[in-house]
Amino acid sequence: SPGDLGFAPLGLKPPAPAELREMQEKELSHGRLGMLAAAGFMAQEAVSGKTWSQQDVNFEGLLLGGYFSQEAAEVARDAAASAL
Repeated sequence: SPGDLGFAPLGLKPPAPAELREMQEKELSHGRLGMLAAAGFMAQEAVSGKTWSQQDVNFEGLLLGGYFSQEAAEVARDAAASAL
């Protein structure tokens, strides 16, 4: 068929044409969703003037559990100093 160069290094291409068509449709749908998400990030940055990673410091604290907070750094420094 036109455009089929037989390039499938991981062997993920389904052999049946119906399955291939379904996989192509899924790939297009997920690609479009990814483009909408990227547009959302850009719109948020245009409106707020901050990137998405600068928006919510509390979310970072939730993810990292406060490991990089100023208080945690001081406690670690004091513990290290008292161990010496």
